[in-house]
Parts: sequence; C-alpha cells; structure tokens
Amino acid sequence: MKRMLINATQQEELRVALVDGQRLYDLDIESPGTNRKSEHLQRQNYPY
Repeated sequence: MKRMLINATQQEELRVALVDGQRLYDLDIESPGTNRKSEHLQRQNYPY
C-alpha cells in the first residue's frame, strides 16, 4: 500500500516521505531560509 507520511511537528522543518509498504522511495525536506531538498531513492532494500 502506498502512503504519504508528513511530519510538521517542528515549525522550522517540514518532512514528507513516500512509502510503498515498508519501502521508502522518496523523501522531501523543506526548511525556511534553505533550498528545498529532495531525494529520490533508487535503492529498493531499505529496512525502514
């Protein structure tokens, strides 16, 4: 099952993760005053 996980508990940072089952395949981190970071994860064997 594909899910989008959003962590906005800290005012300084927003994190969005896309997971398919237990596999993380995309991670976006945004912080004010810094450039947006985006990681498209190619490796398919993440245990997290």
